[in-house]
Amino acid sequence: MARIQQSIDVGVPVHVVYNQLTQFEDYPRFMQDVETVHQLDDTHLHWSAKMSYQPLEWDSEIVEQIPDRCIAWRNDGGPMQTGKVELQPVGDDKARVIMTVECDPALVPSERSGNPEEMVALRIEDDLARLKQFIEERGSETGAWRGEVHGGQVAQGTDDGIGKTVGQTAAEQRESARSGASTQSPASLSQASEEDADDGRYSVAAEQSFDQQSNQARRVGQMPLDFSAPVPGETDPVEAMAKAAKPDDKENLKQSIERSVPPSE
Repeated sequence: MARIQQSIDVGVPVHVVYNQLTQFEDYPRFMQDVETVHQLDDTHLHWSAKMSYQPLEWDSEIVEQIPDRCIAWRNDGGPMQTGKVELQPVGDDKARVIMTVECDPALVPSERSGNPEEMVALRIEDDLARLKQFIEERGSETGAWRGEVHGGQVAQGTDDGIGKTVGQTAAEQRESARSGASTQSPASLSQASEEDADDGRYSVAAEQSFDQQSNQARRVGQMPLDFSAPVPGETDPVEAMAKAAKPDDKENLKQSIERSVPPSE
């Protein structure tokens, strides 16, 4: 059994690298020969790959995961038995990624000739270089899960450092991060809609109706906008208002109205 280690410095903060490394289903984007990774739950993955034209599938279990520090796993089958990636900050905007694997190099398919252990080391070196390029070109992670795993068990009820508890699964956090969708359940959204309907506010159509009514209300008691000569048979507005007044005020009122609203020519 050989123990092989490689490292690389990545030009982003350590938490960005760690967050990206928790997105296991994105590993085919920077790991050669890996075709798919399916996250079965918070601690179990299923891998499929093609190495030297040989299809391979295996399962792995996350046995340790500490935010911004490390992720360790063991494989059931596959080309490498165990692995661990460790992270170290190098200043404020750079991180060192250290990958360590244990395997039997002779059992790792390779298209390269030479020492099997050296071929495995070159494979890991290439994968780390692609990881570096992938993250630096993006400048940010594709998602994050900040829960902790110890001894293959998720640490329940701990704060994940970004406002969530570990009670939300890795799959749910990945989906929320990618879609940007609300985490409210359909039931809570339905309830919110019902509350909005009863909160005293009105629909757009109702508001428009009220505006029309308000316009009509503002015109009550106003003089007609058309002060042209009265139509034969109709009462002159000035005279109508004068008749509505008390007898002893009619003359004064009529004179006041005539002064304020001169007849049209």
